[in-house]
Amino acid sequence: MSAPWVRQQRAGRTPGHQRGRTQFADGFLDEAARGRLREGVSPESAAALFPAVLNGLQLQWVLDQDLDIIGPLNDFVRLLLDQSDRDDRDDREDREDQ
Repeated sequence: MSAPWVRQQRAGRTPGHQRGRTQFADGFLDEAARGRLREGVSPESAAALFPAVLNGLQLQWVLDQDLDIIGPLNDFVRLLLDQSDRDDRDDREDREDQ
């Protein structure tokens, strides 16, 4: 990564940038409290990784508009969240509905 690009990105930061990261962190804290954040992944790390992956996918899309960024983003979220608990919960809810 080039230093001028990093400096430009830093200069363009706004107070909303930090607020957005805080909102991601709050969301991942909530997921962790519900036992849905994958073991070994901290809410703070997930909050930093999510926009990094999103920004990377957006950059790839700029280079190739045929690229599907939604699928890989959904896959990444599945990597962050522990799906086994959700699958168990969905099975219980399905049985309760019957």
